Amino acid sequence: MSEQKDIVKRENVWSNGFISLEKVFFEKDGIEPHSHVRVVKRNAVAGLLYNTATEKYIFVKQYRTGTNSVLTEIIAGTMDVEGESAVDCLAREIEEEAGYKMTCAEFICVSHPTPGVCNEKIHVFFAETDGVKVGS
Repeated sequence: MSEQKDIVKRENVWSNGFISLEKVFFEKDGIEPHSHVRVVKRNAVAGLLYNTATEKYIFVKQYRTGTNSVLTEIIAGTMDVEGESAVDCLAREIEEEAGYKMTCAEFICVSHPTPGVCNEKIHVFFAETDGVKVGS
């Protein structure tokens, strides 16, 4: 296992307010100084939603630019509300994307989906709804 390297400088290369690219410069004793470009994003949540009333899992279909296609996914979203906890963010995303009220959530893990190039962490949950729709 490789040792951690010392970051000596960060340089913002590009940003659009949602994601940024930064050049990170490293040094380590005995190693020539070098740099990498990394993607800087806000953290996110993802939840596998189970409807206890219908005994079925709920997925959402969304267009994704990266694949230029509509994908069937578990519910997920960016933690973009200041001070909001991961579980509260998940409840909000479930309401926004699927229209359901979340009744409970169990934390599973924190995942780093692309650690070689991105700082993003995804808080993963199993969540349930009793089938009550938002506004009911």
